[in-house]
Amino acid sequence: MKREIEDHRAGKTSSLIPPPSSLSTPPPSTLSKWRNAILATLLVLTGLAAAFITVFARYTDNYTLAEVAATLSLVSAALMLIFIVPPLARSARLEVKGLDLPVGVTGGGGVFC
Repeated sequence: MKREIEDHRAGKTSSLIPPPSSLSTPPPSTLSKWRNAILATLLVLTGLAAAFITVFARYTDNYTLAEVAATLSLVSAALMLIFIVPPLARSARLEVKGLDLPVGVTGGGGVFC
């Protein structure tokens, strides 16, 4: 471990070895990975099913069912935004950080944004 840190400081590491800062955090357990994957899949399927039910209810002029299904679809999208997006953003940020790419925002990019 100490040698890996010294190699990293000397610039001798490959992109397969995580930086020392990420070595201190314990990896998530297998159970939490499966729980998150199942939760994400169920939320996506629930949102899609609710969207299809909304369309079907609208074509059959059942406005009450369309309203309930549309509300369920929006709630599903909000839950995805709360529970699924943050872990994905964290893992993407850590993966990009491990690549050591020279990425920065230029003045033109800031104006464009």
